[in-house]
Amino acid sequence: MSVSLVRVDSRLMHGQIVTAWVPSLRIDLVLVADDEVLADEFERELIRSTASPGLEVEVCGLHNVGQWVAQAGERRVLVLFRAVEMALAARRNGFVFDRLNLGNCHAGGKRERVTDSVYLEAPDVEQLRALGREGVEVFCQALPNEAPHRMCGHGPAGSREGA
Repeated sequence: MSVSLVRVDSRLMHGQIVTAWVPSLRIDLVLVADDEVLADEFERELIRSTASPGLEVEVCGLHNVGQWVAQAGERRVLVLFRAVEMALAARRNGFVFDRLNLGNCHAGGKRERVTDSVYLEAPDVEQLRALGREGVEVFCQALPNEAPHRMCGHGPAGSREGA
């Protein structure tokens, strides 16, 4: 298995994913890990319909992300979460990852600007710190051609798993 990118993106599947990240990382499988999407057939089909030809898109729950990744074989996988808390929940359910990309976290409420595309609330920051304490490198990067902005954790900010 080759997890190329684990990303938090409020929009899940959208143009940046399909036209920039997928070709840049040569992704074969996008795995959307979201219990709400999993429970909604219309939303699942809508997400799958955004895939370009030859790209497989699957939806799984937060409790079994690791199993889906293990079954991916040699395919290059991009895992998408809608929110930081979902990435942390998946990790607590056994999905092991060393790097977490914050791509698009929408503004609103008590969220504060971190970058042009990432806005976080205090609970998000604490959850990211918890991941950092577990050795996860957390970085902000909207597009593959932008320089990453490291938030916490270890490792070179500019490196990519599987790239």
